[in-house]
Amino acid sequence: IFPNPTGGVVTLDFNLDNNSEVSVSIINVQGQEVISEQLGRINSYNGQFDLSKLPKGVYIVRIQSGSHIVNRRVTLQ
Repeated sequence: IFPNPTGGVVTLDFNLDNNSEVSVSIINVQGQEVISEQLGRINSYNGQFDLSKLPKGVYIVRIQSGSHIVNRRVTLQ
């Protein structure tokens, strides 16, 4: 996830061992899902998410692939 901190647009770039249903969620500090996107059945991803309409602060980017979940913190300035 880069850049971090960001002024609005973040890039996600990742590879998986095999094809899996993948979803990405952006979660605010109150635990509310503010952005959610189903990426489908993939084994790699390189794309952008625009956070510029959200209030400045800290967010969690949650990437879920099957039962595997990765959380990364991103700061929106």
